Formats: sequence, C-alpha cells, structure tokens
Amino acid sequence: MSSASSSSGPSSPASSATLIDPTSPSLGTLSLKDITDEDKATAAELKKLANTAFGANAFAEAAKLYGQAIEKNPLDSTLFCN
Repeated sequence: MSSASSSSGPSSPASSATLIDPTSPSLGTLSLKDITDEDKATAAELKKLANTAFGANAFAEAAKLYGQAIEKNPLDSTLFCN
C-alpha cells in the first residue's frame, strides 16, 4: 500500500520560507520610545502621498513612499497593507 504523504512532492512555501532573526539588531533595539511623534506624522504624510501615487497608477513611486513611511514608523501595521 502506498502512503498518503510523499516526500518527493514539491515543498510548500511555508517549509522553504526564510524566518526573520529575532536577534537582529534592527529588531532588538526598536522600541515604542524610538518612534517620535514627528516620525509618526512624517509616516502619515508619506502614506498619504503614497496613496495618491497609487491612485495615479504610479506604482513604483507609491512603493518607494510606502517604504519610506515604514522606515519612519515600522510599528504602524497599516503601512504594510498597501
């Protein structure tokens, strides 16, 4: 009888995904205190500009602006949704 599972099949994306290293310096040093109100305001403005660029089908520009917003406020999960 053959087994229901086979090790010769393709690997799933989950099995081959690269995990984020929790000891990464950028993750290890980030805290809520590191993100200033000015950073939050700048990130919000960059998100508005990115949304406008996206609406105008300027996708490369939008991606660049979303990336800049994430750099300013990586704890704002809404920035990763666009």
